[in-house]
Amino acid sequence: MPGIYLKVCQFDYCQREFEGRKDQKFCCVKCKQHENNNKAAERKLLVKKHTQKLEKAISILNGIFKRNENDECIVPILVMEQLGFPKDCPYLPMKDDRYKDPFMLIGNFAYQIRNNNFVIIKKRKYGTSIL
Repeated sequence: MPGIYLKVCQFDYCQREFEGRKDQKFCCVKCKQHENNNKAAERKLLVKKHTQKLEKAISILNGIFKRNENDECIVPILVMEQLGFPKDCPYLPMKDDRYKDPFMLIGNFAYQIRNNNFVIIKKRKYGTSIL
């Protein structure tokens, strides 16, 4: 049964009491728009932070990658930390048929940590799959 309920506006800077539907959250359209704009701004900021970490990680991997006879690059963890490699960088898990353990894929590079070293490889078109 429809009715009028006493509510408090869910917009943080308003908090005004109003009468409305049972599921109504905001006292007016402006409060709803402000709240939605704030949520969108938070999402954009989060995406920007992840993008910056990805760009930094790819830049470091690109600058340090020197292929050895096994088509991989081995770099001590300490060196990667000194270069500022972001530990919490978003990645995709990737399997390469040359290795038994999965890698962390960032851009065209994939790495795994083995014996206090970063083992870095370049993603291949064939023989790799994203898990």
